Amino acid sequence: TWVQTADAQYHETNSHLLRTHMVMEPFAIATMRQLGFRHPVACLLRPHFRDTMAINHSARTNMLAPGGAIDQTMALGAEGSLEAAKRGYADWRFDRFDLRTDLRERGVEDRDALPGYHYRDDSLLVWDAIHEFVGKVLALYYLQDSDVVGDWELQAWIRELAAPDGGCVQGLPNDGVLRTRAELHQVVAQTIYTCSAEHASVNNGQFEMFGYPPNVPGAMYQPPPRTYDELSEDWLIESLPERRAAAEQVGMVHLLSMPTDDPLGNYSADFFIGDPRVSELVTDFRARLNQVSEKIHQRNMGIEVPYTYLNPTQIGQSIAI
Repeated sequence: TWVQTADAQYHETNSHLLRTHMVMEPFAIATMRQLGFRHPVACLLRPHFRDTMAINHSARTNMLAPGGAIDQTMALGAEGSLEAAKRGYADWRFDRFDLRTDLRERGVEDRDALPGYHYRDDSLLVWDAIHEFVGKVLALYYLQDSDVVGDWELQAWIRELAAPDGGCVQGLPNDGVLRTRAELHQVVAQTIYTCSAEHASVNNGQFEMFGYPPNVPGAMYQPPPRTYDELSEDWLIESLPERRAAAEQVGMVHLLSMPTDDPLGNYSADFFIGDPRVSELVTDFRARLNQVSEKIHQRNMGIEVPYTYLNPTQIGQSIAI
């Protein structure tokens, strides 16, 4: 139980808040500041930034504020949670948290060595679908590397993201210069993946894990045991959150786990100003996401505890909750 509580602090401050909500905020800002409304990269990214700034502002002024839900339910409290995120950001790099790099760095990419790791298996399916779609859209507008190099809006965008007095994003190509179509492809695909699937993976299961506080208490109210002596049930109950804190925890994670009303691939009719070439690619993208969804559904039918968080039907288009 104490390990679960410690893991909850890391999950909420780093895996969830920092590595999805906060690190995508500079990308949203730079996109609005540096790319024209009809710029192809702006058109491609804009749906994936829907409501992100609003939800982050709400988190800062309500959930993470002194006396807010985090203060009332999590052991770190509001101040400690922000400090934990700050320390996590010191080690965060855009290139380090590319999906395949992350799996490799953590030693979990080998299916034979670690079967049944559904996050890895499902996230790779979704990543490949996003990567293919992004590549095909960008290929309509960037025919060769020189098109990327000569796009002054695009270069201003990546430069602001990397600038110490701008986004201060570490690990971008060439410290803030795009030289090839492949580099642009990777940055855009990873941004969309982070805003959609990666956020879904750390957000959608919160109610199932935290919604029963004895499973994952936000905080414990007795010192952790230091011997192997038998402990009583009464002692454990005294260690768990009291009724008000437990109710606040349940309410918070229930809200955060609400199903999306804007799933991945749900682009509006005016996406890319209705460019019919892109419309065809969107149709293909949705078809591939449907195939991924069916594959995950079939797998889940054969396992005792289905893993549903990366089913494309449950992946939000953006970080909107």
